[in-house]
Amino acid sequence: MNRALLKQRDKKCRRRGSIAIESLIVMTVTMLITFTAIGFVYSLFVETRVVGEMQTISKEMSVIMSATLTSNELPVREVNRLMLAAWGTQRIKSKCDDLELVSAYSSAGSSLDNEGIFVWTLTYDINLPLNVMRKQFSVPVSAALSGDTIKPKSTIVYITRTGECYHTGSCYHLRLSKIKTTLEKAKADGYRPCSHCRPPSQ
Repeated sequence: MNRALLKQRDKKCRRRGSIAIESLIVMTVTMLITFTAIGFVYSLFVETRVVGEMQTISKEMSVIMSATLTSNELPVREVNRLMLAAWGTQRIKSKCDDLELVSAYSSAGSSLDNEGIFVWTLTYDINLPLNVMRKQFSVPVSAALSGDTIKPKSTIVYITRTGECYHTGSCYHLRLSKIKTTLEKAKADGYRPCSHCRPPSQ
Protein backbone atom coordinates (compact mmCIF):
# COMPACT_ATOMS: atom_id res chain seq x y z
CA MET A 1 0.00 0.00 0.00
CA ASN A 2 1.54 3.32 -0.97
CA ARG A 3 2.25 6.21 1.35
CA ALA A 4 -0.48 8.48 -0.10
CA LEU A 5 -3.21 5.94 0.71
CA LEU A 6 -1.91 5.53 4.25
CA LYS A 7 -1.99 9.31 4.80
CA GLN A 8 -5.52 9.52 3.44
CA ARG A 9 -6.74 6.74 5.70
CA ASP A 10 -5.00 8.34 8.70
CA LYS A 11 -6.74 11.65 7.94
CA LYS A 12 -10.14 9.94 7.79
CA CYS A 13 -9.52 8.19 11.12
CA ARG A 14 -8.56 11.47 12.79
CA ARG A 15 -11.63 13.20 11.36
CA ARG A 16 -13.91 10.43 12.68
CA GLY A 17 -12.27 10.62 16.12
CA SER A 18 -12.71 14.39 16.21
CA ILE A 19 -16.40 14.11 15.20
CA ALA A 20 -16.96 11.45 17.89
CA ILE A 21 -15.45 13.71 20.61
CA GLU A 22 -17.49 16.72 19.45
CA SER A 23 -20.66 14.60 19.44
CA LEU A 24 -19.92 13.40 22.97
CA ILE A 25 -19.39 16.98 24.22
CA VAL A 26 -22.60 18.22 22.56
CA MET A 27 -24.57 15.28 23.98
CA THR A 28 -23.18 15.86 27.51
CA VAL A 29 -23.99 19.60 27.42
CA THR A 30 -27.49 18.86 26.07
CA MET A 31 -28.13 16.36 28.86
CA LEU A 32 -26.92 18.83 31.51
CA ILE A 33 -29.19 21.58 30.16
CA THR A 34 -32.14 19.15 29.97
CA PHE A 35 -31.64 17.91 33.56
CA THR A 36 -31.27 21.50 34.82
CA ALA A 37 -34.48 22.59 33.06
CA ILE A 38 -36.41 19.57 34.37
CA GLY A 39 -35.08 20.22 37.89
CA PHE A 40 -36.13 23.88 37.73
CA VAL A 41 -39.66 23.02 36.56
CA TYR A 42 -40.00 20.29 39.18
CA SER A 43 -38.80 22.63 41.96
CA LEU A 44 -41.46 25.19 40.92
CA PHE A 45 -44.12 22.45 41.03
CA VAL A 46 -42.94 21.34 44.50
CA GLU A 47 -42.80 24.95 45.74
CA THR A 48 -46.39 25.63 44.64
CA ARG A 49 -47.61 22.40 46.25
CA VAL A 50 -45.72 22.83 49.55
CA VAL A 51 -46.65 26.51 50.01
CA GLY A 52 -50.31 25.70 49.25
CA GLU A 53 -50.30 22.89 51.83
CA MET A 54 -48.56 25.16 54.37
CA GLN A 55 -51.28 27.78 53.99
CA THR A 56 -53.99 25.14 54.51
CA ILE A 57 -52.21 23.65 57.54
CA SER A 58 -51.65 27.14 59.01
CA LYS A 59 -55.44 27.48 59.42
CA GLU A 60 -55.46 24.28 61.50
CA MET A 61 -52.50 25.65 63.50
CA SER A 62 -54.48 28.78 64.28
CA VAL A 63 -57.19 26.65 65.94
CA ILE A 64 -54.57 24.77 67.99
CA MET A 65 -52.96 28.06 69.04
CA SER A 66 -56.30 29.45 70.22
CA ALA A 67 -56.59 26.50 72.61
CA THR A 68 -52.98 26.35 73.82
CA LEU A 69 -51.61 29.92 73.89
CA THR A 70 -52.94 31.15 77.22
CA SER A 71 -49.78 32.67 78.66
CA ASN A 72 -46.98 34.91 77.48
CA GLU A 73 -44.38 33.37 79.80
CA LEU A 74 -41.24 32.31 77.96
CA PRO A 75 -41.31 28.59 78.97
CA VAL A 76 -44.95 28.29 77.84
CA ARG A 77 -44.17 30.05 74.55
CA GLU A 78 -41.17 27.77 73.94
CA VAL A 79 -43.20 24.59 74.60
CA ASN A 80 -45.91 25.84 72.24
CA ARG A 81 -43.32 26.73 69.58
CA LEU A 82 -41.76 23.27 69.70
CA MET A 83 -45.16 21.57 69.69
CA LEU A 84 -46.45 23.60 66.72
CA ALA A 85 -43.19 23.12 64.77
CA ALA A 86 -43.24 19.32 65.30
CA TRP A 87 -46.94 19.08 64.47
CA GLY A 88 -46.49 21.19 61.31
CA THR A 89 -43.57 19.02 60.14
CA GLN A 90 -45.57 15.80 60.61
CA ARG A 91 -48.62 17.31 58.89
CA ILE A 92 -46.70 18.52 55.82
CA LYS A 93 -44.91 15.14 55.54
CA SER A 94 -48.25 13.29 55.46
CA LYS A 95 -49.76 15.73 52.95
CA CYS A 96 -46.74 15.64 50.61
CA ASP A 97 -45.70 11.98 50.97
CA ASP A 98 -46.29 11.44 47.23
CA LEU A 99 -43.43 13.84 46.38
CA GLU A 100 -40.75 11.15 46.27
CA LEU A 101 -37.78 13.42 45.53
CA VAL A 102 -38.52 15.68 48.53
CA SER A 103 -37.00 14.91 51.94
CA ALA A 104 -35.49 16.35 55.13
CA TYR A 105 -38.52 18.38 56.20
CA SER A 106 -37.70 20.57 59.20
CA SER A 107 -39.48 23.33 61.11
CA ALA A 108 -36.57 24.03 63.46
CA GLY A 109 -36.34 27.69 62.38
CA SER A 110 -39.92 28.50 63.44
CA SER A 111 -40.54 31.23 66.02
CA LEU A 112 -43.30 32.41 68.36
CA ASP A 113 -43.22 36.05 69.47
CA ASN A 114 -44.84 37.74 72.45
CA GLU A 115 -47.59 39.13 70.23
CA GLY A 116 -48.84 35.59 69.65
CA ILE A 117 -47.61 35.33 66.05
CA PHE A 118 -46.13 31.94 65.18
CA VAL A 119 -43.90 32.13 62.10
CA TRP A 120 -43.80 28.61 60.70
CA THR A 121 -40.51 28.27 58.80
CA LEU A 122 -40.22 25.05 56.82
CA THR A 123 -37.07 23.81 55.08
CA TYR A 124 -36.87 20.78 52.81
CA ASP A 125 -34.56 19.21 50.22
CA ILE A 126 -35.35 18.36 46.61
CA ASN A 127 -33.09 15.45 45.59
CA LEU A 128 -32.45 15.96 41.87
CA PRO A 129 -30.19 13.65 39.82
CA LEU A 130 -27.33 16.16 39.61
CA ASN A 131 -27.73 18.14 42.85
CA VAL A 132 -29.78 18.67 46.00
CA MET A 133 -31.81 21.89 46.23
CA ARG A 134 -32.63 23.22 49.70
CA LYS A 135 -35.76 25.38 49.93
CA GLN A 136 -37.20 27.43 52.80
CA PHE A 137 -40.56 29.15 53.23
CA SER A 138 -42.23 30.98 56.11
CA VAL A 139 -45.93 31.39 56.87
CA PRO A 140 -47.05 33.59 59.82
CA VAL A 141 -49.89 32.09 61.86
CA SER A 142 -51.98 34.05 64.37
CA ALA A 143 -54.88 33.07 66.59
CA ALA A 144 -57.63 34.67 68.67
CA LEU A 145 -55.63 34.67 71.90
CA SER A 146 -57.22 34.73 75.33
CA GLY A 147 -54.15 35.12 77.56
CA ASP A 148 -54.13 38.26 79.70
CA THR A 149 -50.49 39.05 79.03
CA ILE A 150 -50.58 38.42 75.27
CA LYS A 151 -51.82 41.35 73.22
CA PRO A 152 -54.30 39.96 70.69
CA LYS A 153 -55.11 43.31 69.12
CA SER A 154 -52.33 44.54 66.90
CA THR A 155 -52.32 46.48 63.66
CA ILE A 156 -52.34 43.92 60.86
CA VAL A 157 -50.18 44.53 57.79
CA TYR A 158 -49.01 42.27 54.98
CA ILE A 159 -45.62 41.39 53.56
CA THR A 160 -44.50 39.40 50.51
CA ARG A 161 -42.07 36.48 50.26
CA THR A 162 -39.39 38.57 48.56
CA GLY A 163 -40.19 42.26 49.21
CA GLU A 164 -38.77 44.76 51.71
CA CYS A 165 -41.98 46.70 52.48
CA TYR A 166 -45.15 46.07 54.46
CA HIS A 167 -48.55 46.86 52.91
CA THR A 168 -52.28 47.29 53.50
CA GLY A 169 -54.44 44.32 52.55
CA SER A 170 -55.55 45.85 49.23
CA CYS A 171 -52.11 46.84 47.86
CA TYR A 172 -51.45 45.61 44.31
CA HIS A 173 -47.93 44.51 45.36
CA LEU A 174 -49.62 41.57 47.14
CA ARG A 175 -50.91 39.98 43.93
CA LEU A 176 -48.24 37.22 43.92
CA SER A 177 -47.85 36.55 47.66
CA LYS A 178 -49.67 37.91 50.71
CA ILE A 179 -48.37 37.09 54.20
CA LYS A 180 -50.25 38.41 57.22
CA THR A 181 -48.22 39.82 60.13
CA THR A 182 -48.36 42.62 62.69
CA LEU A 183 -47.03 46.13 62.25
CA GLU A 184 -44.69 45.65 65.24
CA LYS A 185 -43.27 42.40 63.83
CA ALA A 186 -42.84 43.86 60.34
CA LYS A 187 -40.94 46.86 61.70
CA ALA A 188 -38.83 44.68 64.00
CA ASP A 189 -37.89 42.50 61.02
CA GLY A 190 -36.69 45.56 59.08
CA TYR A 191 -39.64 46.09 56.71
CA ARG A 192 -40.50 49.67 55.73
CA PRO A 193 -43.93 51.09 54.77
CA CYS A 194 -44.95 50.83 51.11
CA SER A 195 -44.88 54.20 49.36
CA HIS A 196 -47.90 53.26 47.18
CA CYS A 197 -50.52 52.00 49.64
CA ARG A 198 -49.21 54.02 52.64
CA PRO A 199 -49.91 51.62 55.53
CA PRO A 200 -49.95 52.90 59.14
CA SER A 201 -46.49 53.40 60.61
CA GLN A 202 -47.55 53.41 64.29
